[in-house]
Amino acid sequence: MVWKVYFWLLAAFFVLPLPYKLWEYATGRDASPRGIKVEEMANAGFFILGLPALYGFAYASAGYAPWLWKGWVAVA
Repeated sequence: MVWKVYFWLLAAFFVLPLPYKLWEYATGRDASPRGIKVEEMANAGFFILGLPALYGFAYASAGYAPWLWKGWVAVA
C-alpha cells in the first residue's frame, strides 16, 4: 500500500507542474539561467522515465521487470 501512495505522490509531483513550467519557459516568464532550466528538465525527464518501473513494482503488474527498477534506483 505504501508503494502505491508513493507512486501517486511522485507522479503528481513531477507530472502536474510540468505543463506550467514548460509554459513559463516558452513565454519567458522564468528568468532563471539556462543551466538551471536544463537541470530541471533533465531531472523531471529522468524521474518521469522511472515512473513505469515504480508503477510495475507497486502494482506487481505482469510487464514489470525487476532489473529495470533496480537499475533505475541505482542510477537515481
